[in-house]
Amino acid sequence: MSAAGLAAQYVADGWPNAAVLDGGIAAWEKAGFPVVEKAG
Repeated sequence: MSAAGLAAQYVADGWPNAAVLDGGIAAWEKAGFPVVEKAG
């Protein structure tokens, strides 16, 4: 499934703020936005 398809499925499942990140998590981190990693 594509990223856009998965985001659409999340929205359909009740997660209205789901979105596709242009450039992915690497671009998110490079822009200085926070990333929280789950331990374990």
